[in-house]
Amino acid sequence: MERNTKIKMTLSLTIIIFSALLDQISKYLVVTHIKNNEIFIALENILHFVYLENTGITFGLFNNLPTLLRLPILILIPLGVMAFLLYMLWKIDATERIMTIAYSLIIGGAIGNIFDRIFYGYVVDFIQVNIYLMWWPAFNIADSVIVIGMALLCIEVLRGKQIFETKNS
Repeated sequence: MERNTKIKMTLSLTIIIFSALLDQISKYLVVTHIKNNEIFIALENILHFVYLENTGITFGLFNNLPTLLRLPILILIPLGVMAFLLYMLWKIDATERIMTIAYSLIIGGAIGNIFDRIFYGYVVDFIQVNIYLMWWPAFNIADSVIVIGMALLCIEVLRGKQIFETKNS
């Protein structure tokens, strides 16, 4: 196996595993320490930690769908997207470090949230941030690494890269 390919695989696995584990550990700490509508104020009017069970997706979308529809949709679609991202990760050139990091972050975050949906039926959200007197909806570490990964992909697009171009296309 080529040296760059080994580095890419090691980097990818490290980021995916670390992202998913950090997400699950942080959620475990929240579940065991901040349950029952408690709020932990880290920075007054800026950063709070809360415990929320999000049965929907971003910003609680699809919360009102019946469980028989909601869980398959919110598990199967993300699994399909994750399979596509794994394929893209596999196909990108081994020297594309930023795209490797981006795809790996998104996959790691997706694993963290999919794990919650499969085993609990909801995702634990716990970070609340205040931006100029507006509280941002609660989110978690998985959401954060997904957004960072997406931001990196956007940067690559702005730099003129084709993020879906593969070494064999």
